[in-house]
Amino acid sequence: MERMQQIVGRARAAFNSGRSRPLEFRIQQLKALERMVQEKEKEILAALKADLNKCGHNAYSHEILGVLGELALTMEKLPSWAAPQHVKKNLLTMRDEAFINYEPLGVVLVIGAWNYPFVLVMQPLIGAIAAGNAVVVKPSEVSENTARVLAELLPQYLDKELYSVVTGGVPETTDLLTQRFDHILYTGSTAVGKIVMAAAAKHLTPVTLELGGKSPCYIDRDCDLAVACRRITWGKYMNCGQTCIAPDYILCHPSIQDKVVENIKETLKEFYGEDVKSSPDYERIVNQRHFKRVKNLLEGQKVALGGETDEASCFIAPTILTDVSPESKVMEEEIFGPVLPIVTVKSVEEAIDFINRREKPLALYVFSNNKELIKRVISQTSSGGVTGNDVIMHFFLSTLPFGGVGHSGMGAYHGKHSFETFSHRRACLIKDLKMESTNKMRYPPGSQKKVDWAKFFLLKRFNKARIGLFVLALLGVVAAVMIKVVN
Repeated sequence: MERMQQIVGRARAAFNSGRSRPLEFRIQQLKALERMVQEKEKEILAALKADLNKCGHNAYSHEILGVLGELALTMEKLPSWAAPQHVKKNLLTMRDEAFINYEPLGVVLVIGAWNYPFVLVMQPLIGAIAAGNAVVVKPSEVSENTARVLAELLPQYLDKELYSVVTGGVPETTDLLTQRFDHILYTGSTAVGKIVMAAAAKHLTPVTLELGGKSPCYIDRDCDLAVACRRITWGKYMNCGQTCIAPDYILCHPSIQDKVVENIKETLKEFYGEDVKSSPDYERIVNQRHFKRVKNLLEGQKVALGGETDEASCFIAPTILTDVSPESKVMEEEIFGPVLPIVTVKSVEEAIDFINRREKPLALYVFSNNKELIKRVISQTSSGGVTGNDVIMHFFLSTLPFGGVGHSGMGAYHGKHSFETFSHRRACLIKDLKMESTNKMRYPPGSQKKVDWAKFFLLKRFNKARIGLFVLALLGVVAAVMIKVVN
């Protein structure tokens, strides 16, 4: 506890010194992060291999590429993001300066996840630095090799007082959460998300929670099944199914269920060869505990494909379950593994109803040649994000906010959204001390005339193109004169 107090206290003292605020400093720290990723690529890739059996090119494309992209975008756009944002004014504030100022929140805590242990720490860290905050980083202890690499590397490249790394498990995280932060971003399970939010509430600390849930994937009969199943196979089985926005289960008409299985089976051969276990592109379950959890979900299910397991190496083959009952255990919790249940529905209406009877998911996927059907599913359901005719791809577009809703989380980040998440949007209005007579309508004593003028100024909507700013200015002068007369 004392150690956590010191770490957070040091970060707050460093923040209070003001050195994290200048844009030049923020960009310099982001450049240092970029240098770290480039210079220490081998160490990062080795840690990801040790934790999740990610081969080099998969680890690079899943984790490092996204971080480098986020850094490049943030360094390029930060001056425009951080600039005061001028807002539209009404008649009463015509001559004033009105703008939104983005200011850092203070000391923020970023708690990472083990399934993508590098990118899910680095992307929020980039946003928090860009916004001018001090940051305490807590990588997941489950991916211990990546956590160790982050703890070793970040202090070598970043300001040690402003940006610190805390390693350890539940006791360390529990101690950290007793400290006062100005914002917490947590990525992980809904159960732990509730613990984080409860701890944050004691200090009135705002939170961004990136949680999970069972992300549905509806396949319409009217679509190219071969293409749909190839895209679903990629998204479901990458990282051995340990992706928070992986399609969790498929909803489709009974008449295409067997075709879906056949297409996925063919795609798996195309991706991983005849022997999945020996493919360098197929990862492993992170540890024995999660291996047993996922394996238990197969009990009593109709396995249409896969099902092979090896506890010693935490291997679970890509698996499909058919004719799955909505009440079965595999449909109760997020799978977070390479198991894909298929639940049959008679129509898109039934699919929408099925989705809406469950907690709001982090992602939703719809495959159809009919874009109106896709838009109908979007308009009649709720989820953190949606991709139509593909899976996961909305995550990679930094102009889209990435986040959950309801049980799948709150708040969002990526690109400019990260900068805004870690900033306070401060309302600023600067007036001058002239034209005091125009203010008489708000000063006592009150009168109906004053109320009428206030209504005119605040409620009237003018077409600027028709009237022009000159006329608006003239109205202001007339109003000033009239108020003088009234008094």
